[in-house]
Amino acid sequence: LEQKIYERTESLLDTQKELLEDKKGLLEDKNELTRMALTDGLTGLSNRTHMNQILHKEFSRFERHNQRFGIIMLDIDHFKSVNDKYGHDAGDAVLKKLAATFDKAIRTSDFIARWGGEEFLICCTTIEEEDLLPIAETIRQLVATTNFDHKSQITASLGCAAIVKGESIGDLIKRADVALYEAKNNGRNRSMVSEFTDISLL
Repeated sequence: LEQKIYERTESLLDTQKELLEDKKGLLEDKNELTRMALTDGLTGLSNRTHMNQILHKEFSRFERHNQRFGIIMLDIDHFKSVNDKYGHDAGDAVLKKLAATFDKAIRTSDFIARWGGEEFLICCTTIEEEDLLPIAETIRQLVATTNFDHKSQITASLGCAAIVKGESIGDLIKRADVALYEAKNNGRNRSMVSEFTDISLL
């Protein structure tokens, strides 16, 4: 009887161990699926979905505690010509190498995502408008001086905007986007800051 009880107890313990391992495996699979859903497959950076989550968290902090945040939109200049001249593999290599350089230019408290195509978005937490341009310029200069393993120099244009009261996330993104295209229209390879105006006029 004691032997049977011992064997049954061992069997129950083994079953419990297997169930715990299965549960752990499911949690790991779920975490991995979540990570993949929020990560850009090419660059390893956050993707647009993840950045939108980050922006909404920062917006909530701004509304509750008045802690301003800002964004920097970056677009690689003449990226189509890189793909056309050197092929899409070379274009992908540029995007991956660019993503790997961002850690050298942004603060540890900031977030960066591949926003789409050759466009990236940086969320700068707890920041004032006047502090955005120095960060953008550091990034711009880093891009311009990085060797991307082909003959063409890569440059980027950047648009910056800091949140203001009464503004939505969509309004903020639109202002940064307008500043980005002002940078492109003014010769590219430059950074522009959007000063807040009535968003209905943009």
